[in-house]
Amino acid sequence: VVNVIPLNADEKVVAIIGVKSLNQPDLFLVMATEQGIVKRTALKGISNIRPKGLNIFKQRGIDKEKRPGDLLLTARLAREEDDLIMVTEQGKSARFSVDEVRSQSRQAGGVRGMTLEEGGRIVSMDIVVPDSKLLVISKNGYGKLTSLNRYMKKGRGISGVNTMRVTEKTGPVAAAEVIADSDEVYVVSKQAQVIRTSLSEIRSTGRAAQGVRIFNLNEGDAVASISCVGEFEVPEAKIMPPSPAPSDAPEAKVVPQTEALPPSPPPSDAARNGGPHSDGRLFE
Repeated sequence: VVNVIPLNADEKVVAIIGVKSLNQPDLFLVMATEQGIVKRTALKGISNIRPKGLNIFKQRGIDKEKRPGDLLLTARLAREEDDLIMVTEQGKSARFSVDEVRSQSRQAGGVRGMTLEEGGRIVSMDIVVPDSKLLVISKNGYGKLTSLNRYMKKGRGISGVNTMRVTEKTGPVAAAEVIADSDEVYVVSKQAQVIRTSLSEIRSTGRAAQGVRIFNLNEGDAVASISCVGEFEVPEAKIMPPSPAPSDAPEAKVVPQTEALPPSPPPSDAARNGGPHSDGRLFE
């Protein structure tokens, strides 16, 4: 990545988003920080991106002696009619409309999306898809699915409702993702262990449940991230049959060493002059 994007020494990429064009007036880039700040910026306002990048989120000042500065967590594409859902490490979540987050310029610092308890941290922000589910996985490998119809819109800035019962057994929430058309989930641990499991094997429960174990981790390991994907369809390789020899090809003639070769015919006028295209060009 550093060969493509000029990052600073203490900087890292948190999201990669593909768009057909930045000149889409109804599409917005919505960003969230670990401390619960959200910001909405119109794509057309960031259409002129310099090679060195643009400063798009002004971080709010935080007392560095008490806790480190706020960091950008993720970014999503959204429209005004969409809903957002934020999930905390302590098992809380808040759902609110995108239009509650006013569109701001690049220099703005965002607004409060969710109020955190002492030591709280946002681990996920996603776009709500109608009639879909929310997958929540804890650091100790417990996971659960819950219908998003159970999460009512209560406005931004609240402390949220329970989305997972966090205990010593489950550990804090590691990640969460809205499930729309996905069939499987990949779970990656901090020690680079990976499992793949079908979402149909994860039980759907209420908001306050703690979930079931889906990842047996080694001692000292913890879930680092998840990725939900659809079913992969690998096309079968097609083996082309060998081309048949042309039927009108002249049959090779083997001339015995004792037989004299027939004399060559005299060259034509075109051959004497180098042929009709003697410069080597090919015409169709």
